Amino acid sequence: MLWKSMREYLKKEKNKAIMGLMPSIRHFTEAKNGQGYYF
Repeated sequence: MLWKSMREYLKKEKNKAIMGLMPSIRHFTEAKNGQGYYF
């Protein structure tokens, strides 16, 4: 049971990490287009 909740927790954390990365990825592509760097 612990293993299952652990996997659920990691899945949630991964989603949070992906959501956190999204703005950086967008800003990075903008930077490559000459809009400046945002991080």
